[in-house]
Amino acid sequence: MLGKIVIRGFKSVVAQTVDLGRVNVFVGANGAGKSVVLEAIGVLGAAAEGRVDDATLLRRGVRPGVPTLYKNAFAADEIPRLITLNARSKDQRPVVYDVSLDNPVRKGSAPWRFVNEKLALGEEDGSRKYVTRSSRGATLWGGRGKGHSFKPQDPTRSVADIPNPHGEPPPVVRELLSRLRAFAIYDPQTPVLRGISTETGPLDPVGTSGGRFAEALGELIERWKTIPQYASQRLWELLGWANGIRVGPPTADVISPSIPSPSRIIRFTDRFMRPKRNVLSAYDASEGALYVLFAFTLLFHPRTPSSFAIENVDHALHPLLARKLVSLVADCAAEADKQILLTTHNPLVLDALDLRNDEVRLFTVDRNKKGHTLVRRLEFTAALEKAMESKLTLSQMWTQGLIGGVPNIL
Repeated sequence: MLGKIVIRGFKSVVAQTVDLGRVNVFVGANGAGKSVVLEAIGVLGAAAEGRVDDATLLRRGVRPGVPTLYKNAFAADEIPRLITLNARSKDQRPVVYDVSLDNPVRKGSAPWRFVNEKLALGEEDGSRKYVTRSSRGATLWGGRGKGHSFKPQDPTRSVADIPNPHGEPPPVVRELLSRLRAFAIYDPQTPVLRGISTETGPLDPVGTSGGRFAEALGELIERWKTIPQYASQRLWELLGWANGIRVGPPTADVISPSIPSPSRIIRFTDRFMRPKRNVLSAYDASEGALYVLFAFTLLFHPRTPSSFAIENVDHALHPLLARKLVSLVADCAAEADKQILLTTHNPLVLDALDLRNDEVRLFTVDRNKKGHTLVRRLEFTAALEKAMESKLTLSQMWTQGLIGGVPNIL
C-alpha cells in the first residue's frame, strides 16, 4: 500500500507528510485543503504514469486548474520553483518514488516538466537506486553502483518506466508505480449516477463522476458470490427499502421515454410496493441508495483501483446512514484489498472509526495564520482513550473544536 506521502510547494501545502493507513478519513473546514492532499497524490500518479497534463489529471479526478494556482503563492513567502512529491510504500524496506515538477505558468495547459526523479528500494542509507534524474541527465542503475547515463529527449516524460539494461526492478517496485498510476479521486454526481448526464473523467470500470456506474454494478452483481456474505447482508441493511437490484436495458415500464438514458440501467425492487408496480430505475430511486451502491462497487469491483479516494463520502446520505456506510468500508477494506481515502463534513462518520486499529486513521486539516495547510493525524493515545471512556465521542470532540479541523467560527 501507499505509506508516507510528502508534499512540498503544491497549492496550499508548503511542506506536509501524510502517513497513510488502509482506511483514511480527512476532516476539516471548507477550503482547509483536504482535496489538495488528494490531488497531490493524483499528480504523483500522473507523473508515475509518465506525463502530467490536463488530460491525465482530469482522467484521475484532479481538477485541472489555472497554471499559476498549482504552486504556493502566499504573500509572505517566496514562490517555489518546483513542486516536489514523494511516495513511500508500506514495507519494512519501502519503495520510494520521488519527483520534482515544474508546471508551465505561461503556457496554459502545456505538460509539466520533470526536473528531478528517483525510483529506489529502501531509505537514503543503503537504498538500491533503479532510476535517477536531475537537470544534468538521467541514470538507469544496476548492481554495485553501475549505471547507464543518458540525456532524456523529452523533459515532459517520466524516465521511471524506461527499460533498464541492467535488469528490471523487483515486483514490489513495479507494484508501487502501478498503484500510483491507478489512483483516482471519485466525486460522484447524482445526474451521472442516475444515467441522465455524461461523464467528464472516464475510467474503467467506472468514471470518477459515476459514468458507466450501471455497467460496473452489473459486472459486480454477476460475481456476487465472491463478495463476503457479511458485507452483502450489511449492504441490504443500508438500502432498507430495496430487496432486489438488477441491471439491464431501459424499458418503458420503468423509465419514461422522455428521459435520456444509457444502454444499461439499474432496476430496484421496492419491498413495500405491490408486485408489477414495485420496480423503479435509478432515475426514480433514492439518491442515497445510489451513493451507497457506488461506494460498495468501488470497494468490491475487481478492476477499481487498489488505492482510491472518495470526496464527500457522506454526500446525500442521512448522518446515521453515512456512519454505517463508512463502518462497512472500514470493516471490509482489508478483505477487499483496497486502500481508501475519504473526505467528509459529517461528524457521525468519525464515530464509525476504530482508531485503536492502526490501519484506520483520522486526519484533521487546518490552515495556519499564513494560510498554509496543515495535516495532523489524530492517534489513539491514553488521553483520547480517557476522553472516550467519559462518553465523549469523536464526533463531539470534532464539533466542539477539541481535535482541530473546524472553521474559525466557533
